[in-house]
Amino acid sequence: MVRALALQARSRGFESLNAHQVNQPHRSDPDFIVLHTLRCIGVSSEERIAGASGMEIAETLARLRHLYDRGLVELDPGPFGGWSLTVNGLTTGQEMVREEVVMAGGHQQVLGGYQAFLRLNPALLQICSDWQMQRVGNSPILNNHTDPDYDAKVLSRLIRIDDAAQQVCSDLASHLMRFGSIATVSRRQSSGPWPATVPTSPTASTLITRCGSSSMKTFS
Repeated sequence: MVRALALQARSRGFESLNAHQVNQPHRSDPDFIVLHTLRCIGVSSEERIAGASGMEIAETLARLRHLYDRGLVELDPGPFGGWSLTVNGLTTGQEMVREEVVMAGGHQQVLGGYQAFLRLNPALLQICSDWQMQRVGNSPILNNHTDPDYDAKVLSRLIRIDDAAQQVCSDLASHLMRFGSIATVSRRQSSGPWPATVPTSPTASTLITRCGSSSMKTFS
């Protein structure tokens, strides 16, 4: 089975790992990055796909057009539309995830990253709930963000989750280079002010799509 996947990967253009590449992280094909990002985040604009993938918008759009010509993505130009995978695109993306993990030799590492994410996820979900709601006595009320001390405590917990997620990404990036872009995107996005909306750690939320979805869909 592994041998068959490796042969399929070579036929798709993945580089084999020779002696001098063994200790180098695997560099993903850009078409695969776009396909997998769409698989994880769903119908999206090219701007959102670029932001989630860590690619420039111009390159993202060029890749989307190439994938469109291959029948792997489609575009709904309506006001609530965007780019999405075709049935063939979904199948191709699933195959490419498995092939990449085989080529990188990172099966156990990606599975370990997913398990590490699962340990962070309950705390992240609670932080999101606490940002939306706060308790007065025994009653939950909407957080109107007029209590700076309360908000600061929630954001402090969020930062700690982000730091832990960064370590998971770093460990994964030593095998699959695409996980390294999560830290870059995360730090760039988190440098601005927090909006009065649900706070989502850029790293942890991207980890859901990159690590959680990738691992779960690869190994299920």
